[in-house]
Amino acid sequence: ALKCCLVTYQNKIISSPDDLIGLLFYNTKQSFNAGQFAGIHVWAPLDQPAARVIKALESLEVEAEVGLGGSCSLAQVFWTCTSLFSPL
Repeated sequence: ALKCCLVTYQNKIISSPDDLIGLLFYNTKQSFNAGQFAGIHVWAPLDQPAARVIKALESLEVEAEVGLGGSCSLAQVFWTCTSLFSPL
């Protein structure tokens, strides 16, 4: 799944550099999101694709950085995704 995210970022930076892209993990042990929902970690907020994000994604250790095995409601995941778009 991370390889797919990496390839998507790489493709976007070349073909659609003005598009916005972000990365959110759910069912994580660590939480980081505006709604303070447990089990949801916004790893990369919506932004134009950038080389720094690609480099960070290449070396990302999901278990170490966000932890796997938490739980959350899918409704809260969708709410968090929607709230990422609201300032736009």
